[in-house]
Amino acid sequence: MAQSAGDADETGADLELLERLSDADAPTRLSSLTGFVIEQAAAILRVDPAGVDPGRSLLDYGLDSLMGLELRTRIDKALRVRVPTKQLWAHPDPESLAGCLAEKLGGSADS
Repeated sequence: MAQSAGDADETGADLELLERLSDADAPTRLSSLTGFVIEQAAAILRVDPAGVDPGRSLLDYGLDSLMGLELRTRIDKALRVRVPTKQLWAHPDPESLAGCLAEKLGGSADS
């Protein structure tokens, strides 16, 4: 399977994101993770990221189970953390999911 130009850049972009997150304070980390979740979900849903409300469930935008698996895979790959599918459905809005990701990455969303 051939790599697209976007696929070829993913590793560098992923490392840059991880570096930014590790250097950030908790509020900035949470904001960055929320933006990341919105960008990934918007790409899967084929909607403008600017139109995605961080506090609104992605299910309201049409995210189905297959799209949820794609989102989970993108998160797992980019952040190098394992997100159980149950956790994704338990936190269906970008803000809540970002908080869980912040905890997984070793930084409390509240600190």
